[in-house]
Amino acid sequence: MFLLGQPNTLPQVFIRSMDHNADLKQLSKFNEDWFKKLDLGQLEEVWFKGSDNNDLQGWILKPPGFDPAKKYPSIMEIHGGPIAQYGNFFMHEFYFLVAKGYVV
Repeated sequence: MFLLGQPNTLPQVFIRSMDHNADLKQLSKFNEDWFKKLDLGQLEEVWFKGSDNNDLQGWILKPPGFDPAKKYPSIMEIHGGPIAQYGNFFMHEFYFLVAKGYVV
């Protein structure tokens, strides 16, 4: 049993046998209907090269109703270590900021 989430959905409880070919079985559906009604904005994964030619990952989260012809304030959230890092998971603070009109 484990939690599985995505950047645009809340984590849910799943179960899977130790056989790698086994299917996932979702045990919970907390707030799924409510989330389908929300406009959380547009999430885009981006990759770029660092100064040492290493691959760096990032995400751009655009506010609901984003208009590319307009200018928006932005906030950069660093998702690297050494103490902690963000992952492929729902980050409520990002959605709070985009709801206030920021590109994160």
